[in-house]
Amino acid sequence: MFWCAGCGELICVCVCVCVLSIQADDRAVDAQRVLEDVGKTHLRAKDLDTEAKNLLKKILALLQQLKESGSSGGVVPSENLAKMLSEAERMVKEMEKRNFNPQKDAAEKERDEAQKLLHYIEANVTKQYDQNEAAAKRVKGLLKDYVAKLKDLEEALKQAGDMVKKANSQNGLNTEALEDILVIIELTVLDF
Repeated sequence: MFWCAGCGELICVCVCVCVLSIQADDRAVDAQRVLEDVGKTHLRAKDLDTEAKNLLKKILALLQQLKESGSSGGVVPSENLAKMLSEAERMVKEMEKRNFNPQKDAAEKERDEAQKLLHYIEANVTKQYDQNEAAAKRVKGLLKDYVAKLKDLEEALKQAGDMVKKANSQNGLNTEALEDILVIIELTVLDF
């Protein structure tokens, strides 16, 4: 039997390989999940950018309509409406100044890093897992051979034990026969 010096477990190589396999699978799943989350974040950033642009277009169109209605001699904008128009124009200008590219760039960078992590895990962890699995198969083969040799040795020892018992039994019979012969010889010698 093989006992691990590190953990004291019997045949811990297979157990260790199984644990590494589970850990590698977990890391791959985690990396895939992160990649999916980054992709979702990237899509949300794109959607937010598109929505902001569409909202800006609508506000600009509304402002243009208000200006046209005021300048065309229609209803003259009231003072409150003028304030609202001024505030809307200020908000539009502020939105135009805002740049959503940093958020978009950050989301793209995060996606790229997650992609790199996934490739790293696929390249390194999977490679290590394959090497460990090959080593485990090799060790398993060696253990199988060792167990077969131990069984052969056990059978040979059993046969040797049986032969020793037979020899001891035969020796006992031979001893009895020899004693009987000695008694007969003694009696014959005494009769002469």
